[in-house]
Order: sequence, then C-alpha cells, then structure tokens
Amino acid sequence: MTSEPTHAPGTADTFSVGGEFRVTRIGFGAMRLHSGPGPERKAAIAVARRAVELGVTLIDTAHLYGWGANEELLAEALFPYPDDLLITTKVGVTRGGPEGWAYDARPGSLREQVEQGLRRLRTERIGLLQLHRLDPKVPVAEQVGALRELQQEGKIGHIGLSEVTAAQLAEARRTADIASVQNRYNLFDREYEPVLRACEAAGIAFLPWRPVAAAAASGEVS
Repeated sequence: MTSEPTHAPGTADTFSVGGEFRVTRIGFGAMRLHSGPGPERKAAIAVARRAVELGVTLIDTAHLYGWGANEELLAEALFPYPDDLLITTKVGVTRGGPEGWAYDARPGSLREQVEQGLRRLRTERIGLLQLHRLDPKVPVAEQVGALRELQQEGKIGHIGLSEVTAAQLAEARRTADIASVQNRYNLFDREYEPVLRACEAAGIAFLPWRPVAAAAASGEVS
C-alpha cells in the first residue's frame, strides 16, 4: 500500500510493543469485519485499508475470528504490508466443544495454529502472537514454552497474552518475555486494574479490548 496517512502520529500518540514496534495508541480490532463473500467483503476490505490510510499501525485479529477467515481477509486487503504496520493475531482457541469452540493450547496444536496463521497472513514472521486464552488443561509453562520455541525459530517476534490475571502474567513471565497483555478494560469495567499496573511496572504493552462498546451496551451511559 502506498497511500500516505492523513495523520502522522507523534511520539505522544504511540507506544512500544516489545521494544521493536512503535504503534499508534488507537489500533483497529478486525473481529467485526465481514470475511465471507459478497459486497460486505468488499466493504470490509475498504475499511481495513482506510484504517491504515488514517495512520493506524496496529491491527488485531485471531484464529478464532472466522477460523482464520479474518486473517485471510486482512492479507487480501493489506498485503504487502507497510513497514510500520503490526498485525497481531491470537491462537489457543479451536473448533469444538459445546459452544462451538474449545481451549487448545497444547504445544503441538499451538504450533499448527501458528503455522496456519503464517500461511493465511502471507508472512514468515508474526510480529506479535498472543495466546488468546490460557488453557486450563495445560501447564502455563508448556503453553508459553511452545510459543518461546516458535519465537526462537523466528516464526514469532514477540509473545503476548489475553484475559490473564496478574498472577498468571507473573507465572508466564517465568518462562518467556511477555510483550503485551490484551484484557477487557473500560471506564465501567476495571476488573483488570491490577494487571494494568503490573504491565506498567514491567514495561509491557496493555491492549484493552472493547474499551468503549461494552460500557455503552451496558445501558449505564446515556
């Protein structure tokens, strides 16, 4: 993509992820983009491209979003990626279970999910790979250790976590460096305030998901 951003963020409008990526404080969550066929797909591609044109340099997706279809959509919209664009994806949730999905962070499964993500995103390295949820059936050291091995192989740049407690973050950090935490957080929901403080103390990027929509949907605001 060659379009110049209409807004070039200054240092105050950015933050560091893993000491490698400096990204805009307002990122783009791609979960709601329509990844099926038809005119909605064209509109979704246009939205993703427009976000980058406006200066967004962090886009968040996941294997769970359409079981990889969202990743493929972003690749179709944005590949080859601008040098300053960080597309982060998440693994650790697969199809199955009574809800249509299940935790699966077994080392072999994580490796397969990462390999699939690399293929769908058309890249040899995922700059930031986040564990979508900790699998309660697998020791944390094994889950994070599997991602560390992929990092050592050059397939992952940095490791992140999602929906973790401060204690879980500390446990994960005993196995690998953690670059980011993506937890639910907004004005009306401060459950993860201790995690935010832990991230601030350790220089870990904190990526709040649904920072506005959840509060507005709660009916507590007018």
